[in-house]
Amino acid sequence: DLNPYLQKIIEFTTVFLGGSPYITPAFYTLIAHTDFNLHIWHPEGGIYKVIDALVTLCKQHNVTIKTNEEVLAIKTKNGQVDSIKTSKNIYKTDIVVANADYAYTETQLLKSSDQTYPLSY
Repeated sequence: DLNPYLQKIIEFTTVFLGGSPYITPAFYTLIAHTDFNLHIWHPEGGIYKVIDALVTLCKQHNVTIKTNEEVLAIKTKNGQVDSIKTSKNIYKTDIVVANADYAYTETQLLKSSDQTYPLSY
């Protein structure tokens, strides 16, 4: 039998990070610490149960959820989020929570003057 600690080291970290430990050693240390000391927790019924719970919570608070609309741009006015342009509509908004990749959100959804870092970064 394979030692369970060795198995954790081999299977989890490399899949999760997808980067070389020579380039990202601190990340590998954090992941190993989380796995060995804090343990990895999984929702009962799978990760989609988290989405189900969020939908239920949103409905309880009268939140409208739009699906099947690609977000094309996050629009701003005077340095503040003003609206979201999707493939189907433009929605006025006060706040945006982007769950897309950070670099994609910055470089593809925001105009360059609103980006935290330039594309070259």
